[in-house]
Amino acid sequence: MSVAERAGDSERETGLAAGLLGMLPLLLLYEVAQRSGLPWRNSAEVIATQALRLFGPWEESARALALLLVGSVVVALCVRGGLPLVPLIGRQLLVGALAALALGPLLVLSLRLLDFQVAVVPSGGPPDGLEVLGAVSGAAWEELVFRVFAYGLLFLAARRLALFAGQGERGARWAAEVAALLGSAALFAAFHLELFSGWLGRGGEEFRADAFTFRFFAGILLGVLFRWQGPGVSTWSHGLFNLSLALGVAPGVILK
Repeated sequence: MSVAERAGDSERETGLAAGLLGMLPLLLLYEVAQRSGLPWRNSAEVIATQALRLFGPWEESARALALLLVGSVVVALCVRGGLPLVPLIGRQLLVGALAALALGPLLVLSLRLLDFQVAVVPSGGPPDGLEVLGAVSGAAWEELVFRVFAYGLLFLAARRLALFAGQGERGARWAAEVAALLGSAALFAAFHLELFSGWLGRGGEEFRADAFTFRFFAGILLGVLFRWQGPGVSTWSHGLFNLSLALGVAPGVILK
């Protein structure tokens, strides 16, 4: 296999279709959690499926049907592109798990450089299995909204603006990457706040500089991972890091 062919394979395995394929298991688990009685919906999922509210009492069925249709298209595209489905998802899960292990220490280091102290606090008892499933699987919707859509839209808008301002192609691309990375991370942190997510029905937190900074840096790290390894890997990393938070084995409490 030539260098060009290996580069092409790598690009396909980190592309949008491959990433959406990697997200599918967690999106399906989210549906299982919802139908098993999870008492809340992920804010990102509510944002992404606002149009489905038009179906009223059939909204949940419409969401499942939409997921089935999108999933079928994604699987067909991956098969057509010669991507091995199960091995590809397995690779994304493995790389995502390794990234999740690195995410905690990188967050601690980043926050301590800003003079925050990060503590690991036990979960205080056996976590509720359904709540944990919702937290882990909901990461797929958050990556879809804040990385795939928000990052992508911010990148396109910033690139066009930079080109309009007279930047060359290379400079415009770098400006767009920085704007999209910081902007999507800020949105990710902001939509955990009551101020931005209260209208979604689930509510949110009051603003705290430490918690906002924690999520902002998490958004940056996940954004870098998204651009480097694709949305499938960033989704599994996010979900598995949420699992470690739920089990009380990752930094989740910040003390000034």
